Amino acid sequence: MIYSLGRSLVLFTPPKCAANSLHDLLTTQGCMSVIGPQLDGGVDIHTTVLPWDVYDRREQYTFAVAVRHPYERAASLFGHYKAYWPAPHLSFLAFLRELVVAPRFAFFHSTISSMLQPVEQPLDGRPPIQVTKYVRVETLAADLRALGFDVPAAMPHVNRSEHRGRREYCAESMRLVDQWALHDFRRFGYERGISGLA
Repeated sequence: MIYSLGRSLVLFTPPKCAANSLHDLLTTQGCMSVIGPQLDGGVDIHTTVLPWDVYDRREQYTFAVAVRHPYERAASLFGHYKAYWPAPHLSFLAFLRELVVAPRFAFFHSTISSMLQPVEQPLDGRPPIQVTKYVRVETLAADLRALGFDVPAAMPHVNRSEHRGRREYCAESMRLVDQWALHDFRRFGYERGISGLA
């Protein structure tokens, strides 16, 4: 998560949505960076725990979230898995079945919509916080400029994971991601279906 007291802005940064690049860039422009442990069960900490100086004045803030097309995000999660988990590795299809669609590891399983639930629909008596703006990985520079940030011509790309993007997909893997990220597709307006696979 990134927040700016001067801009009265909070930007939630889910894993595999240019989070490291955003933290690197925006901390040079007066923003504060909050990154919690990225362990199983730690995704909520990574994305949704507000500092008290922000929470106490939450009505003054704009809340935004970084988003990414679910097909690209799932492929990037697979690249992260291959980079940080010991071999032998599952195939992309097996990875989706075992680590993403089946809720075994929060880092891989959590969709963006599910990560926002603790702040938008809290169950512990806290007032809800509504995320109203999106920063899309696909239009990152323009979306950051719309929020008032100075963005260099060449955006930094930090911690790139090796994957083949949409070329990872077959009809079955696409169906699994369609199921897994149904609410992300609906909320963020991303289209389902890859030409030649649908």
